[in-house]
Amino acid sequence: MKRRLLFLLTIALAVGCLGMGKRPSKHVVSFHVEADPQFAGSKRVFEWPAGTGHYYDKSPTIHYRQIQSFAPFDGDDGGWGAVFRLTTAGRNALQEISQTHYSKLMLSIVAGEPRSVTRIDRYIDDGQIVIWEKLKPEDMSMFEKKFAQFQ
Repeated sequence: MKRRLLFLLTIALAVGCLGMGKRPSKHVVSFHVEADPQFAGSKRVFEWPAGTGHYYDKSPTIHYRQIQSFAPFDGDDGGWGAVFRLTTAGRNALQEISQTHYSKLMLSIVAGEPRSVTRIDRYIDDGQIVIWEKLKPEDMSMFEKKFAQFQ
């Protein structure tokens, strides 16, 4: 009886370990604001690109649930860019960020990969946020599945 129980526990542990590993990010797109340098040693921030001294909050300031629709355009780098229209909650978050984090950087992350950095250089109250470059055709098809498109 003990052997059977030990065998079943071993099988359950082995099956549980099969599911472990790095999972792909559930976030389609997220925006992370630059963190204060005093929090650089904290586990709540990450550095990107490595060695530059620019740290960003791990928790997104604006995430994909706050995006209502998007519009693609030709990017500055020959690839794609996109404008995202935000929901009311996203619009409020963007207004707050543009007031409290003036002249700081905002990092966009698409499907778990950091893509581009934008400087917050003015008060933003139009409810739209932009990724200017480095989007791929796969990103565009992912956005089309997740969000409505506007002109």
